[in-house]
Amino acid sequence: MEVARRAQASAHGRRLFVSGIAADVKKTDLQTQFGEFGHVTDIELPLTAKGVAFVEFEDSRDAKEALEEVTGRKLKGMI
Repeated sequence: MEVARRAQASAHGRRLFVSGIAADVKKTDLQTQFGEFGHVTDIELPLTAKGVAFVEFEDSRDAKEALEEVTGRKLKGMI
């Protein structure tokens, strides 16, 4: 599975909208993947919107780096 087919930054640049999230991905999985880019302050996996997540960083520079690096990245070794 992919961590993200696509990620987009919010207007403030600290919160990423991430799509392409597999149903069995948990917050801890996303924390591990996105935490390598900086301090993650919040992760939201909405119950009403399957396959998406919101990941918020403390610093917009970390969010920008994550945005550039995670698109297409695989998680848990599955596609």
